[in-house]
Amino acid sequence: RCFLVVFINVRIPWEFKKMDAGGSMMSIKGHRTRFLKRSWYAASIEEFQKSADNDILASLVKSSHFDVLQTQRDAWCISFPLLRDALDGLRGRLYLEFVVPRMGHRIDAVAIVNGVALIIEFKIGANEYLRNDIDQAFDYAADLKYFHEGSHPLSVIPILVATEAKKHKAVLW
Repeated sequence: RCFLVVFINVRIPWEFKKMDAGGSMMSIKGHRTRFLKRSWYAASIEEFQKSADNDILASLVKSSHFDVLQTQRDAWCISFPLLRDALDGLRGRLYLEFVVPRMGHRIDAVAIVNGVALIIEFKIGANEYLRNDIDQAFDYAADLKYFHEGSHPLSVIPILVATEAKKHKAVLW
């Protein structure tokens, strides 16, 4: 295997390190060292539930390396209450705009709950589940499962949310 790791302004002590699911390095002693920010927003589900939309939005905008269009901001604001409803009562971690290793794509949301990674792709305003969108959600899940070390031991489940679609039976591939 060949890996390219780039450290920018990071001091790594000489001891064994591994990356956790949040993109931080974890030493054997359990001390976290900032390595690479894989998501634009990361919090426990409980913290997310309590956070104001504007605080989450500010974190996402501040973490973006690009100009954030109004349509993107609107999409995020629509997704927050949907995520709060879906994750109500669950314990775990939530990552928004999670960068897929090697691919450079961003997954809208990744929730880690009880050893399961829920890969959530939103299609805001979509009134049907298109084949390309289903493939995108599935591909994101496969990329995370096979190219993100922290996801290897997890069950990975892709979820596509078309916000304006009529009720639809679950599709298993």
